[in-house]
Amino acid sequence: MFQMEWEEVRKEMVVEKGLAGDVADKIGGYVKLQGSMDLVEKLSTDRALMDVKDAQAGLQEMKVLLRYCQLYGVLDNVREWYPWDMYVLLIW
Repeated sequence: MFQMEWEEVRKEMVVEKGLAGDVADKIGGYVKLQGSMDLVEKLSTDRALMDVKDAQAGLQEMKVLLRYCQLYGVLDNVREWYPWDMYVLLIW
């Protein structure tokens, strides 16, 4: 899935996995987001996402990870080596 274009991923989710098209489109909106702590903060204000306990926990863990990266002076390296976009996090 990592190397696929979004439309291919969407088709797989809807046709092969049976996910509703509108749900796949909502996921697609998240998948296209990129950022670092700014993205985590933005997602933390998303009411729909915050209604999901696993999402809350995941965002909290991402905040902690990014804070440690910043404290150890490697945040820029992490961004360079592993781009923080939701597509990567979705399949991770």
